[in-house]
Amino acid sequence: MPDTCSIELRTREANHLFDPLDASSLTERDLNHRVEEFIVESLKELDAKKVCEVVLHFDQPRTIADEEQVVARAIRGYFARRSKVLQLKLHRLIRRGSISLVIGLAFLGLRPFRCELLVSDRFWSQTCLSHQWSTSPIER
Repeated sequence: MPDTCSIELRTREANHLFDPLDASSLTERDLNHRVEEFIVESLKELDAKKVCEVVLHFDQPRTIADEEQVVARAIRGYFARRSKVLQLKLHRLIRRGSISLVIGLAFLGLRPFRCELLVSDRFWSQTCLSHQWSTSPIER
């Protein structure tokens, strides 16, 4: 069994873990930004090979009977939704990068043809042949 690590959080009650502006049910609510940041940053500091768990400590007594399961399900659901959103963003970014790469390669591939069209002008012909932009004035 791999080594385990734990991230411990202490709060007065379960509702403090979640965004107070989110009106969704408890299992669908977003985590409070500071709680999410604490969990993510703590995971970055820990060894990636270890299995980590989040341990919650509440100062107030439970308000619902199966609060532990509901909160655990809500936290897992939140990170599962965030994972899907980040995967979609990454897919779009890779797609956009691939399109940009194809456009760039096409531009570079057409450069010799573009240069041949501009050979009539001495400046452009020297630029195309040397593959550099001339910084000194050209004598005519």
